[in-house]
Amino acid sequence: MKEIGKNEKLLSNLLGRNCLLDSSVKEVRIFNSEEVKVEIFFNMRQDSDFKRVLLRFVGVREYCFYHTEQYIFYNVEQYKFMYDETYKFYLSLDPYEEDQRISEKDQDYIFANEVVGYSIQNPK
Repeated sequence: MKEIGKNEKLLSNLLGRNCLLDSSVKEVRIFNSEEVKVEIFFNMRQDSDFKRVLLRFVGVREYCFYHTEQYIFYNVEQYKFMYDETYKFYLSLDPYEEDQRISEKDQDYIFANEVVGYSIQNPK
């Protein structure tokens, strides 16, 4: 497992061909030790430098995920991944709109104090 960035550096490293668009979520883990952590494992898009990526959200302030068997789990067709001074790091895998504003209508989201990304297999 190799770190590919933390906080703002991670946001800039997951742009272009390495973005989360067209990836698929393979696993979500939630931990509560001294603080809440959420880990999301992605199989990345074909042209990404990374085959699989783990995003570890630390100091999670709020999260909400929903799934029903009516939908495939879980292709990333649109998303928001950004820093906000009030909310810190924000990921929505089912945003209401694709603009870079947090909306109360966004779904499948995480607010966290920090985020670290890892390549969990060697780059292609």
